[in-house]
Amino acid sequence: EEIIGRSQPMIEVMKKVGRVASSSADVLIYGETGTGKDLIARAIHQYSNRCNGPFIPVNCSAIPSELIEAELFGIGKQVATSVNQRIGKFQRANGGTIFLDEIGDLSLKMQPKLLRALDYKEIQRVGQSIEKVDVRVIAATNRSLLEATKEGIFRSDLYYRLSFIIDLPPLRERKGDIPLLANHFLKKYAKSVEQQRIQGFAPDVLKKFEKNRWNGNIRELEKVVEYATITCRSEYISDADLPSWQFDQTNLNPKNMQNTLENLIDSKTIKEASQKFERLFLERKFKGNNWNVQLTADEIGLTRQSL
Repeated sequence: EEIIGRSQPMIEVMKKVGRVASSSADVLIYGETGTGKDLIARAIHQYSNRCNGPFIPVNCSAIPSELIEAELFGIGKQVATSVNQRIGKFQRANGGTIFLDEIGDLSLKMQPKLLRALDYKEIQRVGQSIEKVDVRVIAATNRSLLEATKEGIFRSDLYYRLSFIIDLPPLRERKGDIPLLANHFLKKYAKSVEQQRIQGFAPDVLKKFEKNRWNGNIRELEKVVEYATITCRSEYISDADLPSWQFDQTNLNPKNMQNTLENLIDSKTIKEASQKFERLFLERKFKGNNWNVQLTADEIGLTRQSL
């Protein structure tokens, strides 16, 4: 995978990547969902003196809190009946880099154990004694960890330990990169003989791309281009080839809004009206966030599980 961009914000990001890659510092990458945090992490690893060692990615939000310790640090011998000994992700990353994506989802119980691994390069398998590891940690998050420390859900000492921060700009702040990215994804997905005749995008399509908010960032743009590549039957991708769910603005029509309001008022009970509003509210928020559950939960103040 390539990091594509010539906008000033991305030039500044790559300067930081170049500076930190040659150091031994642990790194925190901040960016909205879909901004390419994993690509930046891989770039840091590839340009470091650990490039010949393993690169082990771990999605912290995808592992249940009761299993994360064993997943990261492993399990020792004879811990329990029918539980097999195994090494963890840190041992697999020895001599290389471990990438902890969505580190903000780690439980408060797990955070001091990670801090020990950062400070002393020591880990402890479940049921075993402490052992040394030689691992560089690159972490990533789509939420403000500084705010999380104020809320008491993320340890301040762990936050300050990840002192070198790379802030990835959202796609809407690097609009000059949108045509580059769109054409890159076009080449990636136009593989069949029929699709290979596609020469590019109609000018109005690129203008629409540049005006769009792209809440899902690069990942969302990629999916839109993939969709358009499949549906296009001419030399240039036109407005008709774009997914209607992405650019349909009919819900913002004042007449439609008035009809929706009247429908709510006509409800027989407060419970019925509340259910209708909740459905409408959540549907609007989901669409605005490209149906990303975590992003929507963060925006409306719920946990992912509650949403």
